[in-house]
Amino acid sequence: MFSKIPSSVRTSLILTLIVALYFVSSYIFRPVPETADESFEFPVTRVVVENIAAGDQAQTVTIRGRTKATRSAILRAETAGQVSATPAREGSFVKKGTELCRITPGTRNAGLAEARAAYDKASIDYNAAVELSQQGYSSEAAVAAARAALDLSQANLTRAQLDFAKTKITAPFDGVLVERHVEVGDLLTIGSPCAKVSQLDPIIITGSVSEQEVRRLALGAPARVSVSGGDELEATVTLISPTASDMTRTFTIELEASNPDSLPDGLTANAKVMLGNKPAHLVPRNALLQDDSGELGVRIVENISPENSQGLVRFVPVAILDDVSEGVWVAGLDGSVDLIVRGQDYVQHGQEVQTAAPGDTLTTG
Repeated sequence: MFSKIPSSVRTSLILTLIVALYFVSSYIFRPVPETADESFEFPVTRVVVENIAAGDQAQTVTIRGRTKATRSAILRAETAGQVSATPAREGSFVKKGTELCRITPGTRNAGLAEARAAYDKASIDYNAAVELSQQGYSSEAAVAAARAALDLSQANLTRAQLDFAKTKITAPFDGVLVERHVEVGDLLTIGSPCAKVSQLDPIIITGSVSEQEVRRLALGAPARVSVSGGDELEATVTLISPTASDMTRTFTIELEASNPDSLPDGLTANAKVMLGNKPAHLVPRNALLQDDSGELGVRIVENISPENSQGLVRFVPVAILDDVSEGVWVAGLDGSVDLIVRGQDYVQHGQEVQTAAPGDTLTTG
């Protein structure tokens, strides 16, 4: 059968078979390659570190807020009537007990006089009943009746006096008459507003701080307050809210300051709470970064080997104390640290790195 195939075709098949056998034998009998060098290591990432020593820094917490009256009260009528006088002017300082609104007494004068006369008569009747009883001309029942009449007249007199007193609305404390709600001739009903009084000395500065900063504050800490307009105040921390706002996760802080110039309620104010001199580190701004959870911090290298300059990266949370021209003062670092100032964005916590001094070329290998 093979002999029937044309000689040219047979020659081609033989050549093809020879070539195929050559490649198959080459594959089967090829030399075994040497085992790969298992000691090969990938190059260690290099970073530039700078040794940063701790220094004493006047630590502060900045609170941005506004001024607020120590207390305010809207004074309302406790009896009905027409306004006959408004002695105090809006914006004026008023002492406790100063009359702010006067209501026309109407028939209250007559009612008070009647109640006083009834009390005087009941008092005379009671004294007479007691004297007659002592002489044996009056019974104990008569004395008791006279006493009841005296008590009733006393109650009526007190009621009339209180009703008459309600015609004068006075300041409940020393403060500023912020707003007067009525004018002479207006008709007041029970509960109608007469005026608003606010105590501005001392004045309150209210603001909020973050979760990191609230733990650094303490009641009684001194502060300097700058108020819009250029005024400067010395203040003291008087309130640190024990709970955070559900909306902002910040804590309300209040400071109290003397306010002899009667600065108004609602001014923009910036307070710097003084925490004293404490160890801190001055770091470059570009060294600050955030971890995966959003916490602010820096990356340092620990346990640097003197043989190969290699060490382990550690992320350390920090709090900003002050921003100056040379960098940023931060708290949270202990002692002298090797801070990563170049390459910190390309390494992770726990990673082994090789360190280089500032000025060295940052390469790998």
